[in-house]
Amino acid sequence: MENVLSNVLYSVESELKSVERKIRYSAEKIEGKALDNIGFIDGSVVSDERRGAVFSVFSVASIVYDNNKYSLALPGSKRPIFHILIPKSYSESRSALLMRILELTEALRQAHSGVNTVCMDGSYLTLLLTGYGYINELYTELRTAISTDEASAITDMLEKIGLQLIDDISKDLVELKTGIPSTVYGFFTSFLEKISAHIDSALKSIEEEFGRERIVPVLIDYISAYLELVPFFYISGLLLQKATIDGLNLVWISKESNSRFLAKLFGLRGWINDLVLIDSAWRGLENVYMVFEDATPVSKPRYPVAPRKLLDTVYRWNRYLIIYSKFSRFSPSLQLSFPKETPAEDSFEDILYTLSQISEKKTGYPKPLNYVHNLAVLNPEVARIVAEKIWRTSSGLQRSIMAPAGRVQVGLR
Repeated sequence: MENVLSNVLYSVESELKSVERKIRYSAEKIEGKALDNIGFIDGSVVSDERRGAVFSVFSVASIVYDNNKYSLALPGSKRPIFHILIPKSYSESRSALLMRILELTEALRQAHSGVNTVCMDGSYLTLLLTGYGYINELYTELRTAISTDEASAITDMLEKIGLQLIDDISKDLVELKTGIPSTVYGFFTSFLEKISAHIDSALKSIEEEFGRERIVPVLIDYISAYLELVPFFYISGLLLQKATIDGLNLVWISKESNSRFLAKLFGLRGWINDLVLIDSAWRGLENVYMVFEDATPVSKPRYPVAPRKLLDTVYRWNRYLIIYSKFSRFSPSLQLSFPKETPAEDSFEDILYTLSQISEKKTGYPKPLNYVHNLAVLNPEVARIVAEKIWRTSSGLQRSIMAPAGRVQVGLR
């Protein structure tokens, strides 16, 4: 195995060295002024597959950094949120989506509380690409299961139901706008219940219009995925609008990324990602950054993945700025991303400077992000333990649905 790796590395070593020199030369020193009143957010989700559902547990942690002091807003795993995910299709991706909605909801709540900057784990580009994932596969599969005309009529009906869901969700925003941290939990659990109610409504409407035989499994999967994306794009749009109007900095920070913007720019082979390249090029450097700006905007999803009204709002901010940074000499590099045409585009030097000042000296990772991560992270066993308790204390169909997965019942894990 070591010989194989050595051969692969040797084959790209010469071209890599010249690229590394260019990247090292392009590194700029981080300078700016310190910012205050910054929110930091991170979420966590763990799931356990059951016989007829997936049981998911969510948590979100957030703190505010102001005047060299930290104040806790949301306690993370100390206040978990439970959810039974039905159907089971794409459960891992759908649970991750719901967790991101929880994080975005807290970001919106923080924005209403008056913070100047919100920092979240992850990537803004990932937000823009969310509509290109599993729901596209489900829609393609749906088009093969029913006629084109039926699929078109069903998606038109689903768009109307999605807009009704927005109206229902928006009624709960009044409490969220107070900025009180605990309102996030009520808002999140409320829209989970409303999604379930609107899925039932959609299935009944389709059955009345097209007949019971059209309620095929992939249709149920598609409707569920569609209506779960509605609050994602709705909250994202509200957050982007508020950031633009109120002068709020929105920042996504990623410690792991497979993006290859720089690698492609310099014509490097496919297996080298940007952070590997930067780590190698910036050995021994600290408090440096490099800006990458892709002129190509991310297009709106072509398939019906959410009401067009929501997509039109979010994809007004379909261009992004990527910044690679390194805060400590021996630390790995980080990738920061911002939506263009928002205040963060003009404030990124101050954001970088502030993050560099509050980063761990050894790890080079911002202390507040480390803190919220540790607060949010859930024990993987929590989902199984709670799901087992629900199964043992339930009866009838719910007991069958919440029974352990078949492989577990026969002694396999």
